[in-house]
Amino acid sequence: MRISETTRKLCEITDYIGGVALLFMMSLTVLDVILRYLGVPILGSYELASLAGGAVVGFALPRTSLENTHVTVDVLVDRQEEGRKNVLLVITRIMALALFVVFSYNLVDVGRTLYRTNESTLTLCCPLYPFAYLLAVCCMIECLVLCVQIVELARGGEKNE
Repeated sequence: MRISETTRKLCEITDYIGGVALLFMMSLTVLDVILRYLGVPILGSYELASLAGGAVVGFALPRTSLENTHVTVDVLVDRQEEGRKNVLLVITRIMALALFVVFSYNLVDVGRTLYRTNESTLTLCCPLYPFAYLLAVCCMIECLVLCVQIVELARGGEKNE
């Protein structure tokens, strides 16, 4: 299996996990509002919704980048000729790659610190380090996506704007 196919499969998996986290967050919020109206709110619903929100963003990121469904401002790039446009796209992907390498490294470091200090949420006492590690993995997959895009652009293949 080619690396781009493997990357696509990883992105589909992370996107599915993000979708499940979004469904959980929405269901929890609706249920909490209903139960709060009845005088029986869900303990820790704000913490769980916050953690799920972080998971939604982190797990949706790789596929969003792979399929270029994020918001872009192409004022400078659109005015360039095709060869120069590819160079600009490669440069921006390299800059994004550097940024996500830093994110990954720091999230692993934060996870290590959270584990050592036994940091957890206040109400449910849910440990926070797994979420830092999961977001680090999402950033690493994003790095893989960016590498695939750089190679495709350098080969003159898929424009992936």
